[in-house]
Amino acid sequence: MSKQLNLEMIPLPPKTPSCDKEASCRGDAGIIGEFLEWLGETHPNWDVSDIYIVRTMEEYFGIDAEACELERRKLLAYQRILNTRGDAFKELGLE
Repeated sequence: MSKQLNLEMIPLPPKTPSCDKEASCRGDAGIIGEFLEWLGETHPNWDVSDIYIVRTMEEYFGIDAEACELERRKLLAYQRILNTRGDAFKELGLE
């Protein structure tokens, strides 16, 4: 008789609404970012730094950078739990 992994033992991943919103804006943000970089290069009187570009786009798209960072940290912690459990399951022969 082979042992089987009980899927109820695996926790659900954390929800990531802020990261999802950020990801959905990436295409448009890339175009806008390229434009702002071009603007800074062609018009020296415009001070357009990378940090300014990122913050401006976060504001434009309504992205909360702190919420995204927290969600990323939760995802990392979740993955660490899965890695630890995976190692334990292998030791028990539950794969």
